[in-house]
Amino acid sequence: MLSAMTEDTLSYETEPRGLMVGFGVFVVLIALVPSTIVFVQYVSWSAGDPPLHTDPLSIVPGLLLALWGAWLATHHVRVSVERSDRSLTWVSYAFGLRLRTVHWHATEIARIRVASNGGVKPSGYSASVSGPLGTRTLLGYFHGSSPPRQIRDTARALGVELETERR
Repeated sequence: MLSAMTEDTLSYETEPRGLMVGFGVFVVLIALVPSTIVFVQYVSWSAGDPPLHTDPLSIVPGLLLALWGAWLATHHVRVSVERSDRSLTWVSYAFGLRLRTVHWHATEIARIRVASNGGVKPSGYSASVSGPLGTRTLLGYFHGSSPPRQIRDTARALGVELETERR
């Protein structure tokens, strides 16, 4: 999703989030069911009852799986393009917290490349930026061989030529 923070800043997500949020919530709900059952058994158990056949630590795998699902639902990376500074900033978020920030200036960017996604039956395209610091994703997936507006605007703002791969 494209958003203009100011006239001088362009900002967008590197991946569509809807499907991953839904999958993450599904994993959380499914993982918490057995852990909740074991937890309720131990909370409601009293001294005169027969011993329980489940170990209280059996809730740990379910809780870890739920934590992973919450990570899937909340993790995202946002790219900001500063036109005046001619720079890119990637900010990684999870659980509502800012985790990591990576900042590249236009002088550190060799190219912006739009390429088809790999696989047996390639579907869609992705855009990445590369330079001496490595390669980073600008937009992980989009349909159509023509780059979306945010990628064209990013290349224009940085003064970097946009390479497109044709199938």
